[in-house]
Amino acid sequence: MQSPEAPGLAPDAATFRNNMTVTFNVLHAAIRQGITRIVIASSETVLGLPFDTPPPYGSSSPRPTP
Repeated sequence: MQSPEAPGLAPDAATFRNNMTVTFNVLHAAIRQGITRIVIASSETVLGLPFDTPPPYGSSSPRPTP
């Protein structure tokens, strides 16, 4: 899998193919073991946010009023 800290080390198609294959293998193994519930988690790095710049939201962002 491509690390979000080092984008561009592999072509996008290769990264996608690898991620899909690994995901399929993990889910297929879970099914074979009788696991019926799976939680898939992610992080904000899927948005492509750099680590050296604060995200455009957080404690300093204005909060909507109810």
